[in-house]
Amino acid sequence: MKIKTLILMLCVNDPDNGNHTGRVEAVEFCIPGEFEALIELESSYWDWGPVCRWVKDGKSLRLGRRTFPIRGYSTWVGNWCWDAAIVTVETANRILAYLQSQHDRRGTPYWTVDSGWTEIFDAWERKEPIDLQKYIEG
Repeated sequence: MKIKTLILMLCVNDPDNGNHTGRVEAVEFCIPGEFEALIELESSYWDWGPVCRWVKDGKSLRLGRRTFPIRGYSTWVGNWCWDAAIVTVETANRILAYLQSQHDRRGTPYWTVDSGWTEIFDAWERKEPIDLQKYIEG
């Protein structure tokens, strides 16, 4: 069965009080109903991660300098540090490509892989385009 949506887990809330910080420190791309993430990224931005806000129209997510369509959004998912957005696999691929392209002037990536499927990690490290659907379907 072809998976059509993924859950984008967003570490956007202050660990001391659960309030939204307006920035994202970690992102996980998850298959609905599965425990293990396809790939987990940590921000290596200086200090805090990039801007991350649920746009008031309820249909989009602002991440850094880009806006992406979403199908749903929930706060305090799992624990109070994490929010979640439901996105199509195509949107997840675009978000992953955007995060993969982010780096400083010296070329140091702003995002590093914390954990994930070996094949996806290897593609990330080789700076190859990643199509999550390909890995989901095997």
